[in-house]
Order: sequence, then C-alpha cells, then structure tokens
Amino acid sequence: MYRYRFVDIARGIGMLSVVIGHHIILSNSGTPFEKSFCDFFWSFHMPLFFILSGYFFNIQKYSIKQQVIKDAKHILLPCVVTIFASYFYDIIIGNVPAAKLITRSVAAIFLLVQPIGVWFLLSLFWGRLFCKVALKYNKYQMGIITLLLLNVLVLIIPFDMVKFTPFMINRALTCPVFILIGILCRRYFPFERLQANLLYTVIAILIMASAPLLYFDMSMCAYPLFTMNIVTATALTAGFLYLCYILEKVTYPTSENATEVATVKVRIGGGNIIYLLKKGINIILRLPVDYIRYIGRHSLAVLCYHAFLISAVRLQDYIPIESTFTVGLIVSIIISIIVYLQTSIRKIILDENERKRANRS
Repeated sequence: MYRYRFVDIARGIGMLSVVIGHHIILSNSGTPFEKSFCDFFWSFHMPLFFILSGYFFNIQKYSIKQQVIKDAKHILLPCVVTIFASYFYDIIIGNVPAAKLITRSVAAIFLLVQPIGVWFLLSLFWGRLFCKVALKYNKYQMGIITLLLLNVLVLIIPFDMVKFTPFMINRALTCPVFILIGILCRRYFPFERLQANLLYTVIAILIMASAPLLYFDMSMCAYPLFTMNIVTATALTAGFLYLCYILEKVTYPTSENATEVATVKVRIGGGNIIYLLKKGINIILRLPVDYIRYIGRHSLAVLCYHAFLISAVRLQDYIPIESTFTVGLIVSIIISIIVYLQTSIRKIILDENERKRANRS
C-alpha cells in the first residue's frame, strides 16, 4: 500500500499538537493564543488518529486471534514499556519506592493512573478489537449497528466509573465509531479519488475555521450532544485531511507516486544558477513539511517518548523559556531527534544482522 504523504503530514501536525498541547496543560499557564491552539486542535485530533487507523484497518486479513497478537505487539507493548519506564524513572530519582514499581505499573495499565497520553493506545487496541468482532462475524450492516449501539454505552457508563473499568474499556467505547468511519471512508471514498479543487479548499477552510465554535472533548469522554459531536469531529477531520492534501500538492508539485521523494527539475532558459536558486527555495520551503512528515511516520514512537519525557522526566522544566508554546515545540524537536537516533541504530543493527546471514549462506 502506498504511503500517502498528506496522511503523514496530518499525523505529524496532529502529534505535534498533542505534544505542545499536553505541555501547555501541564504548565497550568498559557497565553490566549496557546489556549486557542489547544481548543482548535483538540476539537478533532484524537478522532483524526482513530479515523486514519480505521482507514488502513483490513478487517478480513487476520483472524481475531492473529489481530489481537498483532495489535498487542504494535500497540499494547509500547504502551506497557512506556508505563514501566516512567515509573522506573520515578524510582531512580526517589519519587517512588522500588517495591511499588510492579503494583503502580499494573494499576496504570488497568486503571486511570498513567503517563499522559497513553490512554489513546489502550483505547485504540480495544476499539480495533470491537470493530474486528462486529464486522467480521456479522453482516456488514449489522456490524455497523452493533458498533453504534456500543458507542451509546458511553452515555450510560458515568465517567467516574472509568477507573474501575479494566483496560479502560470505557474510553475505548468512544473509539470504534471513528474507526468505523475510517473503514467506510476507505470503502466508499478512497483517498485515490482526491483532487485539488478550489471550491473544496474553501469549504475545508470554512469547516476548520468553525472548530473553535464546536465543542468536542474526546479525551474526557464528554458527549453532551453525542451525535453532533461525532458529526462535527468527523467534519473537522475531513476538512483537515483535505487541507493537508492541498499542502502536499503545493509542497511537492511533481506527479510521482506516494512512496517517492519529490524533486523539482525546472530549468529556465537553461541557466544553472536559476535552476539551483529555484531548487534551493523549494528545499527551504519543504524542510518544515518534511519534518512534519517525519513526525507523522513515527507518530507512535513520538507519542510514547513524549509521555515519558513530559510526564516522568518533565523535560520542559529544564528549558528556560517563558513561552509554553515554544517550549512544547522544542520538546517535540528533541523527541524527533531521539526517534531519529533510535531508528538509525535499529537500521544499523538490522543491516548488520542481514549481512551476517548473507555471509553464512
């Protein structure tokens, strides 16, 4: 499957909003701009990730057992490692007695006491499992009805009871409907049909401009107007994805497939100086978008590192800058550097292992 650049851009912007937004909240401060930033992105950024997960979710490919094993490896394992790492760090600096490492870590997994942001992984795991069961063994229409009824339970189970619900099933009930929307999007409105259109762009901008006026609090499972919140969050996600698609077309103007890196080869009058100047400008304009795409491609690693560094280490406290937005941005850059080093070391190890296997054969 092609790796869509605009999807990576959307994931990257969404993850940056998570990192910066969590820092603004933990700092208990922030300018009106910073609070508006949180209100804007937090009105749809979690549904965005759930919907994209649903779009790329192949219901029929694996059995339920295989799906559970796969998601446990790729979703639950990073979650558990992040939780253990956070509490182990607390033990090292003396905040928590060593004897409580296991009990606090288990409590973090089963209850609502955990590093910030990790709840998303638990909800995603359960949400994908609910969708798998509902759509694999029921008729498609009945599966959709089952998932919608499942989400209605959010209205029945009080938020205060979430701490008594194993593996945070309560919060996971907010997830399947958005995964389902992603599945339906892939079935009826695949990304391959997207085209740059001025009217659609204006509509997307107007939808996004309405975000501050629309209430949606995914992180707190608050559904004062259940149906309207689903509709508005989906509309905001659709508008945001389309604007990311337009950004891709502007930043990468060549028509090549989604897995290649675009290059601009425009010569005016055959002049090498003009060509180099044009190419240099294009590279400068593309640098921030490439950085955002990198964050998007490694969004899971960024989420886990940010939960550890912001909640446990409190890296932001060591950055002597007053602007919480700027500090959050710096933290995100530090996290991206750590992720880059991790992926580079992993690639070196894998290449070395491959070379050794080739030598043996």
